[in-house]
Amino acid sequence: MSLTEALSGLESQFPLQFFLLEDSIIIQHKEADSFSNQVLSEVLLSQYLAKGVSLNKDRSVTIKPKGFNIIPGLSEPNVLASVKSLPGISSTDEFVTNLNIRGGTNDQNLILWDGIKMCQSGHFFGMISAFDPYIIHKINVIKNGTSTKLGDRVSGRIEMMLYQEPNDKVDGSAGFNLIAGSALVKTPLSKKITLQISARRSNTDLIETATYSQYFDRVFQDTEVTNSDNVADRSVINNQKFFFYDISGKLLFDLSKKDKLSASFISINNEFNFLEPAENTLLNQALERGLKQQNNAGSLRYKRQWSPRYNT
Repeated sequence: MSLTEALSGLESQFPLQFFLLEDSIIIQHKEADSFSNQVLSEVLLSQYLAKGVSLNKDRSVTIKPKGFNIIPGLSEPNVLASVKSLPGISSTDEFVTNLNIRGGTNDQNLILWDGIKMCQSGHFFGMISAFDPYIIHKINVIKNGTSTKLGDRVSGRIEMMLYQEPNDKVDGSAGFNLIAGSALVKTPLSKKITLQISARRSNTDLIETATYSQYFDRVFQDTEVTNSDNVADRSVINNQKFFFYDISGKLLFDLSKKDKLSASFISINNEFNFLEPAENTLLNQALERGLKQQNNAGSLRYKRQWSPRYNT
């Protein structure tokens, strides 16, 4: 068999072309005569970065606290700490409530809790998230700006949504850590009415734990509360008291198969007090100084399903 016949046999078996040039053989890939288009099926990332985090078509990120793993260094799920773990989101002062999205400041973020615009998002001056993760169904995070219809924010959007479907049985949970205790109850009041309610209360006014001491030193470092020696003739008495609680809930009412009514509410409270001796006094007296914050918000929604594709 000659060399030419051998090369012809190879061309018939492989998509190659052979050319003889003096004492060399040139091999060229043979292009296909026709191309066929193939439509790829949609790819959905159900575990983006971690379990419970998914990436949507509009580049927004959805976090489901129930399926999200606990962040290292924390003893329980934390809504804002979970958001902070996403790429492009950070905190310059390491407080969970002071989030910087794509370089923006924390006051440029829009935080929505079941459609309610939140002005206060933390306890203990931003060290602890003010939102109970166990009552929240999912969190949508948009890092590339927010819709103009929501208004007055130019950075990202953090939208927390509660469960929309009624419960057919009683469900609840309770927990306790070195900062606070919490409880959650989801119960049907009738066949058409469901109540979801959660509450958290700090134990820092009852016992002083190591966790609270670390938080206290972090918040009040380089202030007159902890550095009392920097102020002449005044020393702050180690008798501080910090207390917080938050209560949130939702009432679902199925008026009919097409009509649904829901009411949401949230209450956030923070109190901090400490004692210090009165300045330039001969009496053994102490002055009480402190700060109290109280935020209450609520919403009422009515939804009508006019057709499978249209609702108001």
